[in-house]
Amino acid sequence: MLRSTTSYHEALNKLAAQGKTIVYLQYFGQLCPHLAAHHHQALYGTQFPTRIALPALVRDDIVHLARIEPRQGERPAMVSYAGTAAVDHDFHADSDEAPPSFLREAGEYPARTWPAQLYTDTWAGAVTALLVKPVGNGASQTTVASITFALDKPWAGLATLHDGVVASSDFDAATMHWATGAAGAAELTHGLEHTQLEFCARCGTGLTPDYCPSCYRAFPHEASRTAGSLELPRKARRALQAMGFQYDGMRT
Repeated sequence: MLRSTTSYHEALNKLAAQGKTIVYLQYFGQLCPHLAAHHHQALYGTQFPTRIALPALVRDDIVHLARIEPRQGERPAMVSYAGTAAVDHDFHADSDEAPPSFLREAGEYPARTWPAQLYTDTWAGAVTALLVKPVGNGASQTTVASITFALDKPWAGLATLHDGVVASSDFDAATMHWATGAAGAAELTHGLEHTQLEFCARCGTGLTPDYCPSCYRAFPHEASRTAGSLELPRKARRALQAMGFQYDGMRT
């Protein structure tokens, strides 16, 4: 059984982002650290579609779900991401499908293995910041990272404090936790409506409809994601830098 939490975090975030992937026996060692080697072999050799529970990364009250599709002829086994669920969710109440396998093991594993990384759900809102940069002459753009924030109030509640405009200081004060990657985002936004906004990957400033107001680079992006000169929370910018996002002009 692989014990590397880094390999599990990477495998789960990648699966959540891609949605589906081809798998081989070794993959189950990364994706299922809560299970023994004989379980990995059984899952890889299953002849029937199987839904399993996977450990959470930062929350102590939910699990991730994945669906295994067995090998068919020359086609290898596939695993698809199936979202999140509360550890005490009554699966019998809303589906004729059997509860996911290894629900207890997945629910208990994080507290034993990375307890210092876990949060209890006490937040009321969430927002995802997409760090983007222009490509070529600015006619297109690419997302280089995303970070999701758990807030002590809904995003709309922050906007009401200043006539519909969210102040950077209020954003910073409201930020309770954050997580990077698709799986971490799924956990912090579980059961909540959340907003996505675009920020400049160079300086961490929210984008206007066509440019960054701090470094003046042009950005073709969706107006609905405009962050309007809002700054990323200071503590989150420092965390991003610590993880290697050292872009020219990134303020601390």
